[in-house]
Amino acid sequence: MAVIFDLDGTLLDTPMGIVHVVNRTAEQLGLAAPSDTAIRAMIGKPLQEMFISFGWPASTSEQSLTVFRSLFSEHVVSVAPSLVFPGMRRSLEALRSEHRLAVATSKVLQSAEEILTAAGLREYFDVVLGADSVLNPKPAPDMALLVASRLGVSPDSCTVIGDSVHDMKMAVSGGMTGVGVTWGVDTPHELSLAGASLIWDDPTKIPSSLLPQPLHH
Repeated sequence: MAVIFDLDGTLLDTPMGIVHVVNRTAEQLGLAAPSDTAIRAMIGKPLQEMFISFGWPASTSEQSLTVFRSLFSEHVVSVAPSLVFPGMRRSLEALRSEHRLAVATSKVLQSAEEILTAAGLREYFDVVLGADSVLNPKPAPDMALLVASRLGVSPDSCTVIGDSVHDMKMAVSGGMTGVGVTWGVDTPHELSLAGASLIWDDPTKIPSSLLPQPLHH
């Protein structure tokens, strides 16, 4: 079995940092600052889609991306080790002893690699994919299916773990099991409606159903 993790709000407590960075980006570029609620609702989606939802002009898109990524590196990546959810390292160790692990995130691949490395988590994952790794990012199944292909496993032997509706839709459309976590952005109810077959509510305690078919080495 392979386990595919989302990044923001699932492995790392980055949502508040993202809210801060969006507000700083708006301030620097003289753009309308969205509400914190509006920002959190868009976490897990590609940045350009996020900026469009705020009503920011398309003409500012590239500049917004540049400023956001610079500020994210300065204010969030720099403190990445402290953003790992309590108990997550131990859970990753346990899961990795039985399964292949991967990350599929709406971040671009370079940003994903940067923050995973800074947080000290990169070593746990055999494959890391970002929104720019496929033609159609979340909620399309492309990233999850590419992970399965690269790992040489069938989609029905993969589990997607994430905190957003987009993660669950990616899992379902890819023929995979979806597991929603409660410590991120979307509610257990929203995750269940989107197709989560299991809700995980404590990063320190892995649900036994996540380990149904151990991968023997």
